[in-house]
Amino acid sequence: MISLMVEITLKLTRKWSSVATVAADQNKSLVFDVHEEIAKLTLDIVTSCVFGTEIMSDEKMHEIVYRTITESLELMEKRLFNIADIIPIINRLPLSSKRRIDKCISEGKQLIRQIVDNRKKGLTKSACNRSDLLDLLIAASDEDKASKFTDEEVYEEALTFGEYIMSDICSKKPALYNLASNSDFYRRVEAEVALVLNDDEEITSSTLPLLSYTEVVLKEALRIHQPVPAIVRTAAKDNTLVGSAGQKLIPEIVVTMRSKYGMRMRIYPR
Repeated sequence: MISLMVEITLKLTRKWSSVATVAADQNKSLVFDVHEEIAKLTLDIVTSCVFGTEIMSDEKMHEIVYRTITESLELMEKRLFNIADIIPIINRLPLSSKRRIDKCISEGKQLIRQIVDNRKKGLTKSACNRSDLLDLLIAASDEDKASKFTDEEVYEEALTFGEYIMSDICSKKPALYNLASNSDFYRRVEAEVALVLNDDEEITSSTLPLLSYTEVVLKEALRIHQPVPAIVRTAAKDNTLVGSAGQKLIPEIVVTMRSKYGMRMRIYPR
C-alpha cells in the first residue's frame, strides 16, 4: 500500500517539475493552487487504496469525487462558522447551502453504490496484493458471525471515508505552508529525508519511523492548524458540569461547541 502511495505522489511531483521546467524555459511565472493540488492528491491516494485504481482512470467518477467532497467541505465550514449548523431548527431549514450539501451527499452516495456494485460484479479489483478496505467490507460479518453486512451497511461504511478524506485534505496544507514559511525547518526536513532515503531508497514501513523530525513537523502543523476546528454536541439529557468555577447546568437539547484550536493553544502555548 505504501508503494502505491509513493507512486501516486511521485506522479504529482513529476508533473509539478515538468510544468516548472516549461515555465522556466518560457521565462514565465508559475502559480500553483496548492489546495486543489493537495486535494486531488489526497483523493487519488485514498480512493486508490480503499476502492481500487479504476476510479482514477474514470475521469467522470474522479471529477464527481473531487467536486462533491471539496464543495461540501467548503459549505460545511461556512455554515459552522456562521452558526447555521449549530442552531436547532435553522440547521434544518432548506437554505441554499444545505440544499447544495444535500445534493453533494446524494451524489456521493450514488457514486459509492456504483463503486461497491462494480466490485461485487468483479468489474474492479484491489490495487494491492491483498484485499483492500472495500473487499473487507463486502466480506465482513456482524458480531455473531451469522451474516454479512447488508448492501446498505456496506454503502454507509464506505461513505464514512468521505469524512476522512475531508480532514486529510485539510491536514496537509498547513504542513506545506509552515515549511514554505520557515526555511530552517524546511532544510532540516530535507536533510533528514536525504539521510534516511540515501541513494533513492524506497520508502517502506521500516523507513518511515526513521523520519522522526519530519513526523514532529507534521504533528506540530496539525496542532496549530486543526483539521477539525470544533466539536459540536447536542445534550441528550440534562447534564451538570463541575469545574473550578462551580457547577454548570447544561439543559437537554442545548447545543455546545468546543474549539479544538482554542483548547490546544491554551494547553500548549505556541
